[in-house]
Amino acid sequence: MTTQSKSKVGKNKTTCVVFAKLPKDIQNYVVKPQGDDTLVLKYTFNLGKQFRTNDGFAWNAKIKLGNKIVCEVYNRGDGGSNLYTPVSKPLFKTLEQDAEVVYPDSYEALDCFLGFVDITTQLKLNTK
Repeated sequence: MTTQSKSKVGKNKTTCVVFAKLPKDIQNYVVKPQGDDTLVLKYTFNLGKQFRTNDGFAWNAKIKLGNKIVCEVYNRGDGGSNLYTPVSKPLFKTLEQDAEVVYPDSYEALDCFLGFVDITTQLKLNTK
């Protein structure tokens, strides 16, 4: 079942095409999209270093759109939010807009979106 949401760019998309293709056990690790989830396929999540902390895992990754690095993202492994460092401000703005289309009603749309990109990258669903 999909939900209808009107995105901030004015397009009414209700597809969960990519989400529906995920194995059922993997769907539990992704926040269900509320908009056009095919946007996640434009990006890749390239995990760098990761290590265990007292409160979880610390890690860093590069987010790419095609061959271009959009941003670097970090998590300190302390239960806090992800930290973003844009490499290209225009591409980062596009990333934020795409996240808002897929998760228009989410407080942390970018985190939800990149969690989805991480899974689709691992499953090799993303375009190159």
